[in-house]
Amino acid sequence: MDECDRDAIWKAVTLKRFSAGQTLYLQGDDSPGIYCIESGLIGLRRSDEKGNSALLRLAKTGDMLGYRSVRQACPQHNTAEVLADAKVSSIESGKIRWLISRSRVLHDHLFQKALQDLDRTEACCAELLTSGLKERLLNLLLDLHDTCVDRHQVDQSRFELPIQKKDIAALLGTSPAALSRVISLLERDGDVSLKGRQISITKHVGDQRMMAEDRYVA
Repeated sequence: MDECDRDAIWKAVTLKRFSAGQTLYLQGDDSPGIYCIESGLIGLRRSDEKGNSALLRLAKTGDMLGYRSVRQACPQHNTAEVLADAKVSSIESGKIRWLISRSRVLHDHLFQKALQDLDRTEACCAELLTSGLKERLLNLLLDLHDTCVDRHQVDQSRFELPIQKKDIAALLGTSPAALSRVISLLERDGDVSLKGRQISITKHVGDQRMMAEDRYVA
């Protein structure tokens, strides 16, 4: 990518801040462009013709949204909900198509991004089939903690859940009743403490995941 193309990309980028409860785009909208998450948490939700909806996945810092609809020139498949205050860079669909036509590097980057998302989807499916509900829940809670905890507060173990229990159950591929039973077990064992949406995770839970990741890397 030459300097002119890089300058064109930077000039096309718009940086916006979104508050929890806002949306980046709605399911069925014409493709407005691509979105790069600089900070915060975005939920991708899909609804059917009967009005039923499910939270499909979470997008956080470093993730890119909307690029498939731009490339396919089709309506958005999901609604992108802001779950925690977010800072998002975006490029309008017309501009990104023009930039792709000029830059093979950008074209290849979006292709690699699509492959990475496919890999992540496979990893989620594998976790669903090979890991127990307790392990999947703890991993999700730790990910939410890393995204949502207020770095200025004294108690770094406590944060507010940005999603409802039914959405957590959907993300984990289980029922709300089964989720409640596992949460009760975690509270009994002293791993978490949940009051409304305020949740605390004990330090040893995070330490255990770090040890597991270290063993995997080794």
